[in-house]
Amino acid sequence: MTSATALRHHRFETPFGGWRVSVMDAPPDLEPAVAEFWDTSGRFAFAREQLLPRGSLFLVFNLGTRQLRHGGRDERERLPRAYIWGLQDGPVWTAPDTAQPGFDGASVGARLHAGGTAALFGIPGSSFRGRVVALEDILPRATVERCLDRLSRLADPAGRIQCVAAFLRRLGMLRADPEIDWAVAMIRQSRGGLPIGQIADAAGLSRRVLTRRFRERIGTAPKRYARVVKFFAAIEAIKPESVVDWAGLAVDAGYFDQPHMIRDFREFSGLTPADFLKERAADGETIVDPG
Repeated sequence: MTSATALRHHRFETPFGGWRVSVMDAPPDLEPAVAEFWDTSGRFAFAREQLLPRGSLFLVFNLGTRQLRHGGRDERERLPRAYIWGLQDGPVWTAPDTAQPGFDGASVGARLHAGGTAALFGIPGSSFRGRVVALEDILPRATVERCLDRLSRLADPAGRIQCVAAFLRRLGMLRADPEIDWAVAMIRQSRGGLPIGQIADAAGLSRRVLTRRFRERIGTAPKRYARVVKFFAAIEAIKPESVVDWAGLAVDAGYFDQPHMIRDFREFSGLTPADFLKERAADGETIVDPG
């Protein structure tokens, strides 16, 4: 394993439980579609967890307690063992499918770039937006079950991550759309800061054509995608200390001013920046409700 694909290990301890996360950057051959791989396991003790939009899709193999996705009102959807989580427009709550106060969690998967499903599976991102799609709905069930079985028999994070990488390689050659993939990369690299018109001009497309092709491959318009990327860049920039220079954070994240940042926090997390800081979990990217 080269330094570019070395595992990074993180351990989180909270009053509600403790868990480990191992992360590996995508190797060069999968980098156009995959941002990183992860493996996590531990003992959890919360009623539900809120996931925020971040401009990525997720390929998930759940090896632990089954999870539920909360919809509107009392709607709950039991998540499959293996699935794709499409681009989100707002916060989504998940919960363990158990009445026990604590549960064992274990999962492994990949965070996909926007456009990753088109590159890997030949299915546009518009088919996944705001949805959870079982892998067996887009691949032969036997293929998915073999991968789950292999993963359940592997004891170490590195082995499980390599298994998922091999699973993706067996899907075949990546399917590219050079102009749109380049536009996505520019939005990511600029943390949502480049004007969409400037990206369209550099890609050699009219803004109208860029938006139409972007919506199909990615699942959302480029301007909205850039807003989500900028929002999550602000989330990642919040340090553990209790005092935050919100005006400075807004400028560093590329916002015109603090009110624009507050607007995006309310829309994409349902909270003000200050409330998010108070309620976020130990990983800094989610919110947990101890119940």
